[in-house]
Amino acid sequence: AGLGQLSRWLQRDRPAAPGPRRSGSLAAAGARNIARHPGRSLTAVSLVACAVFVIAAVGAHRPTIASDSQLPPGAGGYAVVAESDLPVQGDLNDPGVRQGLGLPPALEESLEGARILQLRSLPGEDVSCLNLYRPGRPRLLGAPPALVEGGRFPFASHLPLGPHMEGNPWRLLEEDLGPGVVPAVADANSAQWILHRGLGEEIAIENAAGRPVRLRLSALLRGSILQSELLIPEAAFERLFPERTGYGFFLVETPDESRVPALIAGLERGLRDFGFDAAPAADRLARFLEIERTYLSTFQSLGGLGLLLGTVGLALLLLRNAFERRRELAALQAFGFDRRRLARLLFWETALLLLGGIALGAGAAAVASLPHLGPRLPWASLGATLGLVLAAGWLANAAAVRLALRRDLLPALKGD
Repeated sequence: AGLGQLSRWLQRDRPAAPGPRRSGSLAAAGARNIARHPGRSLTAVSLVACAVFVIAAVGAHRPTIASDSQLPPGAGGYAVVAESDLPVQGDLNDPGVRQGLGLPPALEESLEGARILQLRSLPGEDVSCLNLYRPGRPRLLGAPPALVEGGRFPFASHLPLGPHMEGNPWRLLEEDLGPGVVPAVADANSAQWILHRGLGEEIAIENAAGRPVRLRLSALLRGSILQSELLIPEAAFERLFPERTGYGFFLVETPDESRVPALIAGLERGLRDFGFDAAPAADRLARFLEIERTYLSTFQSLGGLGLLLGTVGLALLLLRNAFERRRELAALQAFGFDRRRLARLLFWETALLLLGGIALGAGAAAVASLPHLGPRLPWASLGATLGLVLAAGWLANAAAVRLALRRDLLPALKGD
């Protein structure tokens, strides 16, 4: 819309003689001069505006994790995420079970007030962005009733909820979808970019007997630590894979996050025979976000390349205009305009195009980022980026002006 309005302004009819409200400033003269070649000016503004839009919009959508001590929303309130190569039998919340498994007594202090949520797991392929290939058999987790009733983790979307579900999308896992169909929950990023499935669509797998089963995506999580797995009801998991006893995936909630390092060390040491591997939930989420940041950095690099082309295009536009108008510039010099005033005139012509491109691109990026505006938006980095864009364009413009006026202009006038 902005480029359309600019095109109309550049192509509108102007009186041959300036009106009584004419401005004698060099900036006003530069604004009138950029309308002499509307196509060139619009192309230069478009390049800068598109590049600034990509850089600013992508920067605004860059995912961040809060720097404070609170857990990110995608952690669901759990401080530790753990997996084991061999299933662990028994409830780790029971001190007697922990003693029977050989966990060190010193771990009891770290586990004071903590709660371990255990999920049955079926090995498979990672369905998160950490997997470069399209998975054929996704990793499955059996969601226990405690997870369903807890109603944790933010959701990106879900199928319509019934009145008995109390606004908890996890209860969609309790629905009976008929024979051969099982409700499932996945992370929205994994479903869209890795599995290429949307809400309500199905994923075909085989149960332990080799019979086909369809997993219907009833709800999608938003930016969670569960991006590597699909979750189905625990009861359906036990029915489909009865041989998978025990638990292979663990979420640990603790009232004191300062205990997390000691808790991880104690669990890994005590359960090393099971191939137990634990990590802070924030670190696991940061690994997923790092992949997103990498993709966004790639788009920003492309935007930077477009900005470079736009800046070079502005400099070339200035040089071409100065070459075509050398007789005009020579006449202005003969009437008393020194080289400094001519330089300011040429500078304002391309500076206005640069400012217009930055304003249009940043404005469009702000509109595109309206749903994400807030205190978490990286205002400082976005402001610094736009400042660098302006500085780079300013320097390129100044260099082009210097080059354009380096030669003597009067011989061009004497030739007439």
